Amino acid sequence: MLKITMPLSAAGPADNSPFTEWRSVAMVDLDLYGKDKSVNITLRGAIAGDSAATLLDFLKAVSSFFGTRWTLQMQDLRILSVQGMRYLVRFAKVMRKRGCAVEVRGIHRNVYATLLEAGHHQDFAWAD
Repeated sequence: MLKITMPLSAAGPADNSPFTEWRSVAMVDLDLYGKDKSVNITLRGAIAGDSAATLLDFLKAVSSFFGTRWTLQMQDLRILSVQGMRYLVRFAKVMRKRGCAVEVRGIHRNVYATLLEAGHHQDFAWAD
């Protein structure tokens, strides 16, 4: 298994800061040993402004990975800007064209409300 973590924004205050939960981070775990080649993406913090642009770079990079099963965990993603949402939707559409779905395994209620309000919830597969 390979795990890559990428900060999406410039380094903020020290780790013991009360704002640590807002620091935007993207992670990807690759599990290529089983029948299903899993690519698990985790997004955390608040993705808006410059961090949305960095999210696009991250998604472009991971889209080159070979995977038969793609999951997206956004339980700890508190805020997702409209631009960040567009990048995620575009990523899911590209993966669908390749024959893969991006399945959401966890999502913060704020981000879910944003996707629902914008009508983009149908762009993702949803775990039961």
